[in-house]
Amino acid sequence: MSTWQDLSDESRRAAQALHEGGMFRGSINRAYFAAYAAIAQHLEGKVTFPHGRSNPPHAGLTRYVQNVLPGLSAGVRRDIKHKVRVLYKARVSADYLPADSCDGKLAKHALREAAGIVAQLSR
Repeated sequence: MSTWQDLSDESRRAAQALHEGGMFRGSINRAYFAAYAAIAQHLEGKVTFPHGRSNPPHAGLTRYVQNVLPGLSAGVRRDIKHKVRVLYKARVSADYLPADSCDGKLAKHALREAAGIVAQLSR
């Protein structure tokens, strides 16, 4: 059985491989999910999610970061929230807006933002 951390790790590796293969939209998608899963791992057992779900809703992710993540300074929570917003915007563009440009530069930025969130949660 996999954990949220397993999903985060796998998604980060997939994002990197997709980036290296020039599949930037897929890379952005996986980078966002790597960050999402890392946050879900840290929320697990600390909150009850709506509608019987076992994971946070995407639209409310920054609210959970702000209000639930223990042991993180206000500055770190603020930084994670900013990174989540950047990643979510890039992911929506990559997944739902085919006319938007999703190039290697944006995908690399998404990889860095996801890695930053994972690192901040690992401290």
